[in-house]
Amino acid sequence: MLNGRADGNNDFTCVSKRGRSVVDYVFTPHEQRKLKQGFCNIRNQFDKLNRNTKRNFQLKEQDNLTKLFQSNNTRDFWKYIGNIGIANERRQNIPFKVKTDEGFSSDVDVVLDKWKTDYEKLFNSGDNGNFDNNHLDWVKGNNHVFPTRNCDTLNCPVTRQDVIDAVNRTKLNKAVGFDYIPAENSSDDDDNEDTDDISRSDRQEHFDHLSNRFLCYAHSLQLVVRDGIQQTNQHLKNVVLKASQIISHIRKSINASATLDNNPIVILEEETYTVVEGQPVNIKCITFGNPTPDALWIKLKNRHTIIEGGQELNLTIPDIDREKKVDMNAKQFQSL
Repeated sequence: MLNGRADGNNDFTCVSKRGRSVVDYVFTPHEQRKLKQGFCNIRNQFDKLNRNTKRNFQLKEQDNLTKLFQSNNTRDFWKYIGNIGIANERRQNIPFKVKTDEGFSSDVDVVLDKWKTDYEKLFNSGDNGNFDNNHLDWVKGNNHVFPTRNCDTLNCPVTRQDVIDAVNRTKLNKAVGFDYIPAENSSDDDDNEDTDDISRSDRQEHFDHLSNRFLCYAHSLQLVVRDGIQQTNQHLKNVVLKASQIISHIRKSINASATLDNNPIVILEEETYTVVEGQPVNIKCITFGNPTPDALWIKLKNRHTIIEGGQELNLTIPDIDREKKVDMNAKQFQSL
């Protein structure tokens, strides 16, 4: 054991920072083993006695409860149960004692008299009932009646507009969700409908350059051709497999994935695919982006390369062996 007496600190927990501590006692391995073994034996004995004491106490309490339950007076049984447990021990009782001139006293009469005299000081004394004459004359002479106010507006019926205004003032246009206030047809609503028609007509002009267009989302392109997959021939199944692989490779591509995130609309034009039994096949061109004249076109080149803005992105899509017959069900197709 080291201490810091070399530095002037007589503390066994302090070790000299300059390496000049004094060695007071050296533990040998044999003595350490004996001390550890003795500590373990004493700890085991204590744990054993604790378990035995707890077991004996529980058996004793169980016997007492059994005797009280079998007796005629069950009131003692329930009263005894209420006194069992640590909850009653943890209850903090108010100490029934007061401080007097001679010290602390627990006498019932002294405690009650102390509380009585202390509370009497809290009430008004008899002298407080006498008013000043000038103040009393001022109270009697002045008319302390507030002028009447016109409150007829408070009796008016509450209209729907009043409710809407109150809700808007309460929400401060920050709360989300439905207000559950029934809407009414007004001139403002008609104006909004006219505005929506105009905006729809404006958006319609952006689609005019696309003839016989077909819109779908990129993640649901496989769902477009999945319905009749079991009733079609092997050629259509191969085309569907090729399209699913194209979409999966496009999503993995860095440039194409950024395009999908910004413009998640896929446009298939009639000139770029053929419809067989209501399903699009022979897909040659896929457009990612909003349907505008300057939309970004991604074309398939030799079924292995996508051209995006003049830059070729190699997809390395393997060719499908058309001679190998593969029967695909809906579950296998979804896992593509």
